[in-house]
Amino acid sequence: MNWTLIKFLAVPLALGQVAGLLTAPDILKWYVPKLKKPWYVPPAPIFGAVWPVMYGLMGYASYLVFQHGGLHAQMLPLRWYAIQLGLNVAWQLLFFKVRKLGLAQAENLALLGSIAYTTKLFGQVDPLAGKLMLPYLAWAAFANVINFGVWRSNPQAGRPDRKST
Repeated sequence: MNWTLIKFLAVPLALGQVAGLLTAPDILKWYVPKLKKPWYVPPAPIFGAVWPVMYGLMGYASYLVFQHGGLHAQMLPLRWYAIQLGLNVAWQLLFFKVRKLGLAQAENLALLGSIAYTTKLFGQVDPLAGKLMLPYLAWAAFANVINFGVWRSNPQAGRPDRKST
């Protein structure tokens, strides 16, 4: 059994699971029933199906990069990988938990940039690793469009008065 691969797959999947558990009540009680969403926002179950695939792809991509000499040899791409993982979790908390849609939009742009840079770095180390990051980059770009649309459709969301929640 390849325990190194399992660890690399487990990290993004676990972070996604933790973020999901932390934000699930807010998604169910606030995002789904109370916010206006643009027509192009997929149904909530689609997100639940897509994100584990994205986390698995990025986990495998990071494993491929790691295979090229380990952590010290691949410090730059793996550091950027960790940064984008952190930004991914932070976005979920900012958007759903803290309910700061504008701040989440700005953070989402930073996330998108970090994913793009990570994808580039991964591709320089291992072309397959870079290609495996492309669906995540595309999905994150779409999530950015969704974030913007929800933010613009709900100008009152995230204001200090949260009594209606």
